[in-house]
Amino acid sequence: MKKTALAVAVSALSIVPVIASAAPTEVSHFSANGDYAGVSWHDGDSYASVSVYQGGTPQSSSTFLSFYSGSCTYTDMSWSCTGTSGWGQIPNGDFVVHGNSGNADLVTDTSGIYAISYSYSCDWTVGTCTFDESQGPSGLISLSWTKSSEYKFTNEGRSESDYLNYRYVTHGQFSYTSASVEGDMFGQPISAVTSGSVGASRNMTLSIIHN
Repeated sequence: MKKTALAVAVSALSIVPVIASAAPTEVSHFSANGDYAGVSWHDGDSYASVSVYQGGTPQSSSTFLSFYSGSCTYTDMSWSCTGTSGWGQIPNGDFVVHGNSGNADLVTDTSGIYAISYSYSCDWTVGTCTFDESQGPSGLISLSWTKSSEYKFTNEGRSESDYLNYRYVTHGQFSYTSASVEGDMFGQPISAVTSGSVGASRNMTLSIIHN
């Protein structure tokens, strides 16, 4: 499978040293069982990702969004990054999958979900790293997926990844197909270096834990 692929909200970039809190605490839990769409992209030292899942039952459905974005600067002996990250339930009508085509649209305002702004830096001359976290900004995410046949992927089981001070854990069945994506995040268009996917989850749990 080519490098482009895994655009799962919960598969965030594991590039940040985790600074542990007193005790890990689950801050979000969602049962996904339906359509999914995701995208990740990068442009030099900037990066971003968006994922959206359907869940619940036909009688009581729900939709979960997860996103992150950031940019970094580097020198020979130090580096620093700033960005934003967020997750939570959004209105079901904000995420629409167009029948058997697999194409999908997302238009949502993130003001209704939890978000953080962050900054971190490491100075290897003295061997120290710092991390700051505050309530994040909100904005509009508007994306459209068009299904393609470049690759397909299926996974069943448990996976974990760390990003900033958070651990993302999934358990269940998940499959997706490649997709091209157009749109923007908080007014910034997605990069040409883009990995998009559309698919479905089956009896999957998504848990976000503050380390």
